[in-house]
Amino acid sequence: MRELTIKIEILDYWHSGTGRGRGPVLDAEASRTPAGLPYLPGKTVRGLVREGVQQAEDARLVPAGTVLGLFGKADVGGKLRVSDATLGREYEQWILAEGRELAETLFDQISATAINGKTGQVEDQTLRTIEVALPVTLTAVMHVADDHPDASRHLEAGMGFIRGLGTQRRRGLGRARFTLEEEAS
Repeated sequence: MRELTIKIEILDYWHSGTGRGRGPVLDAEASRTPAGLPYLPGKTVRGLVREGVQQAEDARLVPAGTVLGLFGKADVGGKLRVSDATLGREYEQWILAEGRELAETLFDQISATAINGKTGQVEDQTLRTIEVALPVTLTAVMHVADDHPDASRHLEAGMGFIRGLGTQRRRGLGRARFTLEEEAS
């Protein structure tokens, strides 16, 4: 297997959720590493890259069957695996040494509510507050089977289609730029 590095530059607030909240204060918590830092699960990174490669395939920038060849079917694994995207081990160690409260500076909260289109009034019980992470650069490691020689080129083509990540990425959160870095040693 070959190792490739995915660099994810997140350009806006973003939310990768846990499915949990904090009672009446927060409706949706952001995903955090054990040290309290924001991260993007590998399954999510893989799904975003798959979606990008599918768009590249649809645009005929990569050969037909590339998505199936790299990612496999839903019930059968493909030719690649992706780690969680994190700030990196050095950041984790620094936060653990300096104090977890520093990790809190990488998060904020935003709130939104629904407005009635006819009356212009706030709809009852629609205030929603989510925890978001500040813009950061994350990295993930992708392991690709050796029998797919054009994988790097095909993955790069797909990553050019990825414009955002996380919850509400189609509503202004999580604007991002994905790039494939040189092969890791």
